[in-house]
Amino acid sequence: MEVIKVISKEGLKWKCREHPNVPCDFIYLDGEDKYCVLCLLCVQNHSIPVSNLISMSYVLSTKEHEIL
Repeated sequence: MEVIKVISKEGLKWKCREHPNVPCDFIYLDGEDKYCVLCLLCVQNHSIPVSNLISMSYVLSTKEHEIL
């Protein structure tokens, strides 16, 4: 579940090495795993619980004091 960062004109994007055509849309909040950015297919394939995920679009669209 390694990821690579790509800079595009839209900004910083994370792309999954396991699924190169799928953007990484989730941050994995479990501190035990070294892979903290995941694509939807990795979330599904590795049965990551939704309670341990936060959407990157949510983080980017909210103000710092709103994320708990």
